[in-house]
Amino acid sequence: MNEAKKMGFRDYEIKKMDIDFGCIRIRIEGATEYTIICKDYIGMEYIGQWDECVIEEIEVCYEDEIINRSLDVISKYNNTDILGGGSKKFDSQWICLKVKLIDSVVINIACADVDIIEM
Repeated sequence: MNEAKKMGFRDYEIKKMDIDFGCIRIRIEGATEYTIICKDYIGMEYIGQWDECVIEEIEVCYEDEIINRSLDVISKYNNTDILGGGSKKFDSQWICLKVKLIDSVVINIACADVDIIEM
């Protein structure tokens, strides 16, 4: 069974997404402003953006297809015996941040850890 931790954030808006070598940062605003940081990401999926970036819910899953697909691509094209980016281990525990928008678009990010920082 897919264990998940629902975090809420209904009606918050995505204001900015930054992607760099080590992490993905998502700035959201609502009653308060937060930055969600996905550390040591291995894959991302964001398909169908059309209109608004209003959040329906955010959750963290410990099993998800994006994790499996990311690991499949990594193992096909890389030497998994070495550390990815100097710190990622192939057999680490991976999680998926799922950001569901009100128009049913889902942003999936497979990563090693997620931090939420109140701004």
